[in-house]
Amino acid sequence: MEYRKVRVEGKPDYIEVVTISDWHIGSSACDMDLVNRVVEYIQSNDNTYAVILGDIIENGTKSSVGSGVYEQVMNPHEQIDLAIELLEPISDKIMLAVTGNHEERAKVSTSLDVMKIICDRLDIFYAGYRGVCDFSWNKNSYPIMCFHGSGGGKTMATVERRLKEMERVTDSCMVYAMGHFHKKLVMSRDIYRVDQRNGKVRKERVHYVCTPSTMNSASYAAMKGMEPQPTGQAILRLGGRRGNKEVEVDFIE
Repeated sequence: MEYRKVRVEGKPDYIEVVTISDWHIGSSACDMDLVNRVVEYIQSNDNTYAVILGDIIENGTKSSVGSGVYEQVMNPHEQIDLAIELLEPISDKIMLAVTGNHEERAKVSTSLDVMKIICDRLDIFYAGYRGVCDFSWNKNSYPIMCFHGSGGGKTMATVERRLKEMERVTDSCMVYAMGHFHKKLVMSRDIYRVDQRNGKVRKERVHYVCTPSTMNSASYAAMKGMEPQPTGQAILRLGGRRGNKEVEVDFIE
C-alpha cells in the first residue's frame, strides 16, 4: 500500500478534502453539470484538496457485464481525454489517486492501467488499488485511507461492512473513504489508541465515508433495477487543535 504525506502550508483553521469518485464519464447517466460543479468547487476554494477514488470513466468494453459498451456516449479513448481535460485545472490540488473496477476493465483485457495513464499525464501521485494520504499541519495528522471498494451488494449493511473491513487492513487512519456502491453513508465511532511517543492512551474518533456518484439517479437506478440513489461527492472538513482533531462531512450535490 502506498503512503503520501501532505504538509499543508500555513496554519489554516481547517482544510477540505473532496473525494472524487464514480464520475463514470462516458456513461449516458453521467451528470456532467455535477462533475463541473465539483471541479469548480475545488478550483475556487482555498485550502481545498482532493483525492480520487476511482471509476472516473465508464470504460465499457465488449467483455463488460451488461450492455454498457453500447450505452456509453463516447468511446474509452475519448473518455480518458475528457477526464484529463476536466482534472487538469485542479491537478495540483489532487494529492492521491486510486483506481476503480471500471478502469480495471482495460487492465484485465489489455494490461493498460487507465488511471496510471491519467495520473502520469497530470503528475498526480498514483497509489494503485489503495493508499493512505496523510494531511499534516498545526502539529496534527489526518491520515485518510483511500480505496475504491469492491464486490456487489445493494444494502447499506453491505456498505457499512466494507468500510469497516478497510480498518482491518490498517487501523491507524482517521478517515476511511470509499466509493463504488453509489451510496451516501457517513459513520463514526470512538476508539482508544496507544500514544507510545507520549506514553498515553488517547481517545480518537474514526470516520467512515462512502461517497455517492455523479450518475443521474433515476436513469441509473432504472438500468440496475435499484431504488433511486443520491448523487454527490463528499467533502471531508479537517480541523481542530492538537489533541482535539475534528472531522466534518458535507456533500457537493
